[in-house]
Amino acid sequence: MSQASEMSTASIRLTMEKQFPQPKSRVWQILSDTNRLNRAIGLDPVNKQKHKPKSVSRTLKSKALQLIPMEWEEYPFEWTHEQWYEVFRHYAKGPMSKFRSGIQLKAVEVAGEEHTMVTLYSTIIPASAVMHLPVKLIAQQSMHKTFRYIESSIVAAVAAGNQAVVMRANADAQVNAQVNASHDHKVNDSKLNHVLEQLDELGFSGAPVERLADLIRRSDDQDVADIRPYVLAKEWQLPRSEVLKLMLHGTRLGLFNLEWRLICPNCRVAESSSDKLAAITESYHCDYCGIQYEVMFDRYVELCFSVHPEVRRAVRSVYCVGAPAMAPHIHTQRLIRIGESIRMELPEQAIDWRLRVLRSNERLEVRLSEQSEGSKVNAEVEGNAGSVILAEHGWVQEGIHGTTGGWITITNKRDIDVMVVLEREGWDDVVATASQVTMFPEFRALFASDVLAPGQQAGVSSLTVLFTDLCGSTAYYESVGDASAYGYVRQMFEFLSEQVQQHGGVVVKTIGDAVMAVFDSPEAGFRAALNIQQDWHSLKGLDLRIGLHHGPAVTVGMNGRNDYFGRTVNMAARIQAIGGPREIVLEAGLLAQLGGQQRNETFTVTDPFVVDLKGMLEPVQLVRVLFVQHEAAEAETKEAEAEKVPT
Repeated sequence: MSQASEMSTASIRLTMEKQFPQPKSRVWQILSDTNRLNRAIGLDPVNKQKHKPKSVSRTLKSKALQLIPMEWEEYPFEWTHEQWYEVFRHYAKGPMSKFRSGIQLKAVEVAGEEHTMVTLYSTIIPASAVMHLPVKLIAQQSMHKTFRYIESSIVAAVAAGNQAVVMRANADAQVNAQVNASHDHKVNDSKLNHVLEQLDELGFSGAPVERLADLIRRSDDQDVADIRPYVLAKEWQLPRSEVLKLMLHGTRLGLFNLEWRLICPNCRVAESSSDKLAAITESYHCDYCGIQYEVMFDRYVELCFSVHPEVRRAVRSVYCVGAPAMAPHIHTQRLIRIGESIRMELPEQAIDWRLRVLRSNERLEVRLSEQSEGSKVNAEVEGNAGSVILAEHGWVQEGIHGTTGGWITITNKRDIDVMVVLEREGWDDVVATASQVTMFPEFRALFASDVLAPGQQAGVSSLTVLFTDLCGSTAYYESVGDASAYGYVRQMFEFLSEQVQQHGGVVVKTIGDAVMAVFDSPEAGFRAALNIQQDWHSLKGLDLRIGLHHGPAVTVGMNGRNDYFGRTVNMAARIQAIGGPREIVLEAGLLAQLGGQQRNETFTVTDPFVVDLKGMLEPVQLVRVLFVQHEAAEAETKEAEAEKVPT
């Protein structure tokens, strides 16, 4: 934790402690959302300003009590997840000159249960002697309000019978009633009730609709102005698809507005937003991280909602920038002064981590392994992952290998202060990405025109592409005539569209009697392929062949829809072309990823074979998934083919 060496001995120093009957993880969830906390305890909103060149700090402005102008330089929060956080401000205007404040959490066992001791502390230098007493009183009052905020949040969660989730809406309502009565939620009940009746007519009822109505009527402005559907589904403990479907229909009925947010790949904060996909550009700049990044449909574009102003007017204000809760992927964030060395604690999870320098964005991989149980080595030795140096050209080392729960020493040899974070490399799965949402049946039905602009493109880092083709269709057209054959092909299109939708995918287009579909995951695509082959055969018609491939792609606005292009699409088409009747062809490596060489009474898998695909630079190793035909099924198929009358 940073030391307050620059704070004067004449400063105001305050410390308060209180114990709460909840684990550290719960209390951290409450306190790390400092944007919500600051609003609840009655602080005023702030105005964001741009960062200073080559500096991690930025200038912010506000008005104390909505009257007194305040301006300060704020450094990013420092923290270690579920342990502590701290922020430092240097004021140019206002009643304070310098301000440092933070929290510390300590687990305490009481009667076999985990409680948490919360320590609040502040060190403040008033702008003048006359401001000493009022600043001290306001700071003390804010600390007391913070403790009441924790208590109200816990009470609300327990009352809701959900120990795993902090029920923010009820907690905020209780705290606002105590400390900020001016926040009055004015809801148009006539409009709200009318939409709820319409939702009921569409088949939406019960707990989800009741919770939605309660969210609009009772929640904090921030909650109804910033609704993330997958986060809501997690809090309500409901399937994501059910919540997303409800939100989309509510939007169509005028209950919400939707917006697409562009998320920075580093800080994970939305830098821009639009109500239409067509307004999204192909690249964006994050001022906080100092990077230009390309739009990725399956990562950096998130669908969010806000309550419609005709139902309730909600103001989306910022009360804190850079709160720890805004970056749950970051375990530790530390300021390292010029020439300083700090000790950074390592996480308890043996997953992929990395060190990253804010603004300049140099990265260093951190690989952790579990500490061996029963080890006799002294923890002060075993936990040490060594030292790393940040020089002018970047990290001196190429990587770090350590153990969970250990630490590392980091030295800053640059001529400027730096902010270093230790963060997870993976993404949280609570983001309703554009790639997922645009495949969702309700979205395509209700918002069919919300697609990329013609020629506009966005990357997709992970896409599963499925191609089908009807075997023997040319001969069939010759045999029964165009009208009858097309009627049969149309029946096939309807069947495939239904199967694809049932597995979370979407049919992109048809090419003759071939179909191209895409899925968000290879598991969904493979399950769809299996069901298609199994169910289509029962219709006693012509056989299908299927090709499946997974990888990156590019989505492009074209002909009023989002189309997909790239090597992954080409591979899927080429793989499908070498398939036979009732076969699914895919790369051997992809099948291994999906569970290996599975065999059962329905299908079997061939040994891998290598083939050169047209237009591809290197040969690929493929497998065929073959469906087993029992004697009775074979007889029925032969009879149907002889009659040439598919049903």
